[in-house]
Amino acid sequence: MATKIWKRWFETCTTSHSKCRGLENQARPFIPERLIEILCTETLESSRWRLVSSHHLGHVSYVTLSHCWGSSDHLKLLKSNLDHLQSQEGIPPTTLPKTYQDAFVVALALGFRFIWVDSLCIIQDDDGDWKEQSSVMGMIYKYGQCNLAAAWAQDGKDGCFSYRDPEVVEPPLVELTSAGDKLTRSHVIVDSLVYYNDLHHAPLNTRGWVVQERYMARRQLSFCKQQVYWECEELLASEQFPCGIPETLTNLTHINQWDLPGVKPSLNFKEESSLRDAWTALVEQYSGCQLTRSSDKVIALAGLAGEFRSSLGDIYLAGMWRTDLIRQICWSANEDSHGMLNRLRDSTYMAPTWSWMSVTGPVQYCTSYSRPNSTLASFSKVLEVSVESNHHLSLHGFVSSKLVISGLGLFGRALFSPHQISRITKPDSINWPADLEDVGSVSLTWDENLLSEDVDPVRWKTMNKERSSTLLFLAIERINGSELRALDV
Repeated sequence: MATKIWKRWFETCTTSHSKCRGLENQARPFIPERLIEILCTETLESSRWRLVSSHHLGHVSYVTLSHCWGSSDHLKLLKSNLDHLQSQEGIPPTTLPKTYQDAFVVALALGFRFIWVDSLCIIQDDDGDWKEQSSVMGMIYKYGQCNLAAAWAQDGKDGCFSYRDPEVVEPPLVELTSAGDKLTRSHVIVDSLVYYNDLHHAPLNTRGWVVQERYMARRQLSFCKQQVYWECEELLASEQFPCGIPETLTNLTHINQWDLPGVKPSLNFKEESSLRDAWTALVEQYSGCQLTRSSDKVIALAGLAGEFRSSLGDIYLAGMWRTDLIRQICWSANEDSHGMLNRLRDSTYMAPTWSWMSVTGPVQYCTSYSRPNSTLASFSKVLEVSVESNHHLSLHGFVSSKLVISGLGLFGRALFSPHQISRITKPDSINWPADLEDVGSVSLTWDENLLSEDVDPVRWKTMNKERSSTLLFLAIERINGSELRALDV
């Protein structure tokens, strides 16, 4: 039964959805350098598989897989086993984790013999191959026919299919009688947050690389803990609601301040304001995700940045855009899932310090400034900005930057209480009472917020030393004066 639903969703999308067919017509011929060919029997059962080069295939249709690697020590493509994985007789599926085997089953059920899997199609011990293939990762998912997401699985051993509560997929009917007219009606009682908890909170969707994969894919089948979900430009459905999930269950504005237009996470919007709102929502989501290597933060978003740039015609500046840069720099560190401010800079240069990409941990935008239709007046402007990159499309590989802003300067007076002075060795912020009664207080917040010593003792000690430097004491000496005209820290 489930297989029939997957097939019906896919066929309906490819034959009846005008938006999805429009995207299909825009797609130019593209095929990854390597694919997995599923060798199957007449009954469409996976018997063996092999790695194939696109140079020998021509243009073929394929699907992609999104999955959590986890801690399992599974088979990967290496320089030493490249020839073996390309053997003509093929390799038994039992050599692969259960997630891969299940993905083969789904691919065949949808009518596809070719699938792209990162760990089997990128040479894992070849830095050159990884850089080349990761730079086109967005295109790989964009031009695949469907993305298969093992959303609930934390490890390759879990598989795509889970054991779930039958009453979630087919909730029982409840007879309720209206007090006024005594009319009895049948109702289905469902969890109002089932879509949010099952799909958005799935382990897979906490991973940084997956954000790009989900946005770029034109269609996605997500295998979650409770049920399977379908996402495309025109339909968001589940086994519980095969014809479409009610909007009351998918409207998450009460949870997320940004209302994502459309059904599937996407950047395919005609209005510029919708595009910029979508990018803001994407940044808040992406910054809270996890990456095994922090250095991947810039490149894992490069494909999406390229798509956005094509749609908007703007200049990309390491996670930000030139047209409304003043609004976009109004971001701040947000609390992580444990309620802690987890904002630290990476030891290696990845992006300008004024970009959210330069720090780890979740960030949030100030809604008063970041929306393009904000009525607040701006008293500053960008005089000069540039970001240098060693990537031919300037989408990652940032090496240096420059930002010059002019704006109003305000005089202030810094008042320290004994409590504030005692915290100088580990300051979070300094409060500046303003001279103007209507302005209120002004707060100077340090560039990084320290974690506790228990969480990251090495980094805590380093940053604590930096804050006790000569530069900081110089600032304190100037602050201790009766009036402060300029502060350079």
